[in-house]
Amino acid sequence: MLKRVWDGTVSLWVTIAICSFLLFVTALGFMSARAYDRATKDYQTSRAYDETRRQFEQRCAGFEGKEIFNCLKEQIETAREPSRAEEDVGAQKEMARWALWLLIITGVLGLASVLVGLVGIFLIRDTLATNKEATDAAKAAVAHASQTAKLELRAYLTVEPAGVDQLIGSAEVIGKVRLRNVGRLPARKVTLVVRMARSKGVELIASRRRSKFSFSHPPIYSDRVVQPDGEMRQGSEDYLAIADLCLPHHNVYVYGIALYENGYGTPCFTRFCHRYSTDGRVQGINWKTLTTKSRTFIDTDKARYHAHGNSAEEPAATE
Repeated sequence: MLKRVWDGTVSLWVTIAICSFLLFVTALGFMSARAYDRATKDYQTSRAYDETRRQFEQRCAGFEGKEIFNCLKEQIETAREPSRAEEDVGAQKEMARWALWLLIITGVLGLASVLVGLVGIFLIRDTLATNKEATDAAKAAVAHASQTAKLELRAYLTVEPAGVDQLIGSAEVIGKVRLRNVGRLPARKVTLVVRMARSKGVELIASRRRSKFSFSHPPIYSDRVVQPDGEMRQGSEDYLAIADLCLPHHNVYVYGIALYENGYGTPCFTRFCHRYSTDGRVQGINWKTLTTKSRTFIDTDKARYHAHGNSAEEPAATE
């Protein structure tokens, strides 16, 4: 932008300099012509005087009295005839010269007007280009601010472990989770799917642990809304027998997906997978007996976020 301003200023001053030079040359030519005319006129006057004097001396010599007066009058009239003709010609030449200089000055002023107009067009074009750049920059800033605001204000759902509990009056357990909205806008159409499964064998080594988690059926649509800082709890669709979880060195996986709209109508998801070791079950309880109230089989603090099955959409997908 500074370069454009500099270029426009330089162009304006160059135009002014060219116009000033042309006017100076025109004025100089005009004054030179006037000086030449004055010198020519003085020379012609001097020649006319000498010629009249010579004619007077030749023709009026030897006359006396009234004859000398008449001769002098005749010589004056004779000298005046060429002078009148020269004055007429001089007047015509002067008028023609004035017309020529008027034409030259008009042409110079016209050229100056054209140059000024071209500079004006250049400056207008430059101003429009600068305004367009400023407008584009403002639009980009607004778009960036809007995108940043969406990313900061949108709803974000996180799913945290809530333990594994024994069902009332049953020898089975259910996996539990707690869903929280940690964003600043309400999450709408919240659908939460929770599944639970036990490992097929002993998983003491991380490389032997399960890495793939799938769903046998699509999530059921829901119109639930979770407000900012709000939460909801939900248990798994699957139940596992307590006897199967009393085997040592096995893992229980509570996994699933949360589907929702982030407050701007954009579909989003959060996948989760919590891992519990069967070695972390509560000890000292006869799990073969049924209970009249829910009791914890594996505490929440025994849960670990599994290396697989935890993901969310990329930030760009929220736009």
